Amino acid sequence: MGLVEDGSASGLSSAPPADAWQLAAAAAAPQVDELRRSLGPPPPLHVLRSSQLDALRLDAELGGLLQEQLGRLFEHFSPGRAAQLEPELRAVLSLLVFGLSVWVGRATPGSELLNLRYRNEHAVAARAKELVGPSGVGGPGLSLPQRIVLGLGTAVLPYAWSRLCRTAHEGDWGEAEAGTWRRAAWRGIRWCEAAVTLAAAVNSWAFLVRGDYRSLLERLVGARLVWRQAAMTRIISFEYLNRQLVWQELSEALLLLMPLVDITRLRRAAMRTLPRPEREVAAAPAAAASAAAAAAAAGPCPLCGSDEPLTAVIALPCRHTYCYYCLRSHTQADSGFLCPLDGLRVAAMRRAKGGYPVRGRVAGGEG
Repeated sequence: MGLVEDGSASGLSSAPPADAWQLAAAAAAPQVDELRRSLGPPPPLHVLRSSQLDALRLDAELGGLLQEQLGRLFEHFSPGRAAQLEPELRAVLSLLVFGLSVWVGRATPGSELLNLRYRNEHAVAARAKELVGPSGVGGPGLSLPQRIVLGLGTAVLPYAWSRLCRTAHEGDWGEAEAGTWRRAAWRGIRWCEAAVTLAAAVNSWAFLVRGDYRSLLERLVGARLVWRQAAMTRIISFEYLNRQLVWQELSEALLLLMPLVDITRLRRAAMRTLPRPEREVAAAPAAAASAAAAAAAAGPCPLCGSDEPLTAVIALPCRHTYCYYCLRSHTQADSGFLCPLDGLRVAAMRRAKGGYPVRGRVAGGEG
């Protein structure tokens, strides 16, 4: 018993004081600082440029969907009312999205989906070693002045600029006399547009080289997109976005190539290539032979559907009645125009009343 009591008494007497850890931390502080200096600067942060641009595209798609849904509220108003209020609607939606995301300390919806957040780069530049951490993605969020400036540049400034440009165009400021304030304001607007366009182009080049700020406003504010979590896999699926991009590019390519393609010529070639039914082959000579019956049973124009053409002509040799303008325009555009009723090539035309054929070739001659 005496040994146990002596051991417990010696254990209590050897217990460290309550502030021992503080003393140890203060003693090890020089060594910790020396180790930090030996590690050098924090590792460079590389955020995928594609992720930042995809986040911008997703935010734009979300804004377009919201604007489309909000525009449906004006379907029953007077025509053109939604177009007049388009700048206001866009500004309200931008403020709504900004207030529910960046203003409360979060990123935009597109950035959230891609594991991105805004970081105060001005504060990080002053205390980089202490704030970014070993992964390089640390650092404080945007300060209140930064969020205010970013909100003004995101929603308020574009709205004011859009209204100013619309007022200038409607008031013909560019056509005003030299020396007036309207002409001076118009020149100032054009100069500002050129300066902003040039600055945006320089910022885009810097973004492609360094990958830090995707827009000029973010560079001025010091709001940089960084990873929200350093070790997080990308969980978003781009199948729908890729499908939409493919269809959009395909539709643009078709709109570009369609005017260069002669659809009528291709259709005629396809009709010649494909086999015709036996009854149509047998009906073609019969239609050409029964000229009087076909002329008597004149119906509406096969091209425009008019029951009473102002200037009626008969196509030869099929002898169907057309409007002169319809048949002339189609035969001039296509020298091998086929009658849509029986598939025969229109070689000439004559007036429905009278008996003089139109002189010259149907394709390019003068009637």
